[in-house]
Amino acid sequence: MAAGVIPTNEGRTCVFAATRAQRFENELRHDIENGYRRVIAECDPDLAAALATARRDGAYHGFPGRAGFFRRSAGPGWALVGDAGYFKDPLTAHGITDAFRDAELLAWAIGKGPAKALEEYEAARDEAAGTIFELTDQIAALEPDLESLKAKHRLLNEEMAREARAAASFDARAA
Repeated sequence: MAAGVIPTNEGRTCVFAATRAQRFENELRHDIENGYRRVIAECDPDLAAALATARRDGAYHGFPGRAGFFRRSAGPGWALVGDAGYFKDPLTAHGITDAFRDAELLAWAIGKGPAKALEEYEAARDEAAGTIFELTDQIAALEPDLESLKAKHRLLNEEMAREARAAASFDARAA
């Protein structure tokens, strides 16, 4: 199980609860609100207490989980970036970063010339996304071994730092 708090915009916060797909299907699917509250309370009683007096600003959304996948990311006259080009569990909240990264990679590939630009973009996207994609799937499995989960989060952090360094070099590539 997992629960977390993600600041968003206009002073709002996204509070999420996550559990293994089997538990979601067996216990929570038909009563998302109470299942959500139960998972939050199991993960963090203080967060559950704070939520009891908080004002909800949207609907509850249940997501039973789904295996990640890559789509073909480009073809004659079209290209996909971010979530449109591949799906991974939203647990790591990395989707917008993928979109920005892919847009930069696509612009870089097109800037090199049309001959193989889209093929080069797809190869660069797959290489850039691969490790974070794999780690996200592993983390989203919510395996009960806390030490293993911590290690995967450390690897994810290292990979995101590597990705940030690569993104900082995009301007140099364009020059």
